Amino acid sequence: MWNSHGQPGLSNTVEAALWMTDWLLLAASLGIERVHFHHGLGFRYNTLQPTSESDDGLNITRPHILPSYHALLIVNEAIGKSGRGEIAEIATTNLTLTAYGIWESGQLKRMVVSNSAVYLGEGMKSSLKVSLKGLEKGRSATMKRLESNMTTSVTGV
Repeated sequence: MWNSHGQPGLSNTVEAALWMTDWLLLAASLGIERVHFHHGLGFRYNTLQPTSESDDGLNITRPHILPSYHALLIVNEAIGKSGRGEIAEIATTNLTLTAYGIWESGQLKRMVVSNSAVYLGEGMKSSLKVSLKGLEKGRSATMKRLESNMTTSVTGV
């Protein structure tokens, strides 16, 4: 039974993590310094379930993290430790693709590129070719990926 604490199969999935990542970075790019998310025991949209008694629909009987926790990890790492990062949304030509750049001292230091195309596990996953124009040639970069089997995955992120 649905307990009105998030939509089962949506609020507790990778799709929620992608939404939360985009929302937090968009807020930061607009100068918003703090965002509060509603949480409670058993809520499907929590970042974590801290007790064994929390029924979030996953039938996991121990404390556990939920997919939206990964959004916090992504945003935390993107913003960085300096406290001087400036965040801006970067225009893309695809409706399912969002991008944000983080600059420090006028230099692009990090980017978050997110593809929110829905994949429900049938057929081939869609793919996008992302071209990062304007970056210095010969400059090395590290890429990290958030992966899941489907965008509706609730575990295995």
